[in-house]
Amino acid sequence: MNQTPTTTATAPAVTIKKGTDPLPGVKSTSDLRRIFNDLMAGRVLTGLDAVKAQRTICLTTYISRLRKQYGIPVQAREIEVAASEGRTKRVNEYWITAEDRQKIEAAAR
Repeated sequence: MNQTPTTTATAPAVTIKKGTDPLPGVKSTSDLRRIFNDLMAGRVLTGLDAVKAQRTICLTTYISRLRKQYGIPVQAREIEVAASEGRTKRVNEYWITAEDRQKIEAAAR
């Protein structure tokens, strides 16, 4: 299984109003906010990361909300990771590019 990772579509360009919170009305303690903060810190997340760090199995739901409801351009691609007994599994990983993180931060100021 030596296939090239594929990148999937992202949300449209960032449309955050100047001087506003990118996630208005989302509590600082919510899973959605924590996932957004991790992505904004430059972390790359997979579903397994979300289970370990965020204690949620709903990463894809939160990624979808960030894209559709808030216009956050989250990138995704499918990768292979090691599994038990020498097997591999295909999982998605998610991130926000450095350029998009800068745009989001600038818009929020």
